[in-house]
Amino acid sequence: MAKCAVCGENIGFFSDKLKCKRCGAWLCKDHKYIAVQSNRCPACGKHNPA
Repeated sequence: MAKCAVCGENIGFFSDKLKCKRCGAWLCKDHKYIAVQSNRCPACGKHNPA
């Protein structure tokens, strides 16, 4: 089980998640939505996380 790099929420194996291809951080569904909408990883701040 992974944890969201931003908020620390436990992320299940089958839940909606995203792994940033820049820093490798796992993001929960809420922070995945933020990352996709802003095209920026909320953990590292780099562009094009998906």
